[in-house]
Amino acid sequence: MSNDRKDIMTYDIYVQMVEIYNEQVRDLLAEDKTDNKLEIRSCNDDGLSLPDATLRPVTSTSDVLTLMKLGEVNRTVSSTALNNKSSRSHSVLTVHVHGKDTSGNTIRSCLHLIDLAGSE
Repeated sequence: MSNDRKDIMTYDIYVQMVEIYNEQVRDLLAEDKTDNKLEIRSCNDDGLSLPDATLRPVTSTSDVLTLMKLGEVNRTVSSTALNNKSSRSHSVLTVHVHGKDTSGNTIRSCLHLIDLAGSE
């Protein structure tokens, strides 16, 4: 869609992926794994509720899928009686879309995709 509209609108698309585990929010796309705990805040001027979470630019569906795989690798898992590798956390993948039209007007939107703990 962004390619079809490139004459009238330009889009920047970003992805964040976090998990909520034991009442803590962790950044699943952080390069530094030692201190990736986050605080939820009221939306700031950027419209981000997790401004300290890694925000990765994407240009295709395959970019998003690659980041989802990376996030899944970093997610907290353990075994249960029914599943030897069950997720123990809720994960939230957020797609942020920033658009700018030819007259300079901007729009911002986001889509949250949520995977609940143990929902395999």
